[in-house]
Amino acid sequence: MDDLIGFCTFGSDARVPGGDYCAPALDIGLGNGSRYVAAVADLAAAAFQPEQMRVTISEWNKRAQRVWEHTGFERTERFNTPKDFAGTGGGAFVVFVRSTEP
Repeated sequence: MDDLIGFCTFGSDARVPGGDYCAPALDIGLGNGSRYVAAVADLAAAAFQPEQMRVTISEWNKRAQRVWEHTGFERTERFNTPKDFAGTGGGAFVVFVRSTEP
C-alpha cells in the first residue's frame, strides 16, 4: 500500500506570507489534519524539542482550528496574506501556539 494518506511539513515551509514569525517556535503545516494532528504534534515535540510549536490556519477553516485547539493549541493572532499568495485573492489566517513545557 503506497497511497499518500496525509503529509506534514516543519519550519519555514509551514509559514504563510504576511504573518509575524519573529518569536521562536516550530511552525507546523499539515494536510489531511483531522486524523493526524496529535501524532504530528507529538512527533514534532520529540524530534525537534522546541519550547513552542505554531500552526497557521485559514480563518475560514473552523474545523481545522477546532482540531488544533483540541490538541492544546491556543489562538494567538490573526493576519491577512497578500493578494497574490498561492494564486489566490489573499485572505485571513489565524495563528495557534502550544507550549511543549510541562
